[in-house]
Amino acid sequence: MPRFVTAENPARPGLVAGEHLFARTAQIFTYLRERMERGELALPESAMGLNSFGHSKHQTSP
Repeated sequence: MPRFVTAENPARPGLVAGEHLFARTAQIFTYLRERMERGELALPESAMGLNSFGHSKHQTSP
């Protein structure tokens, strides 16, 4: 959404919902991660890391 795009928070590329859900699931479940490590599964090229979607950079006070 354009109103949320700033210099500090640039626009993200679009994503395909099914690919995104598959990538998230494959990164979370141990048996799927193991299959990826063995080369039996591969993430879509557009896959983001687990902490890269929907998270803001917040500083917390100690």
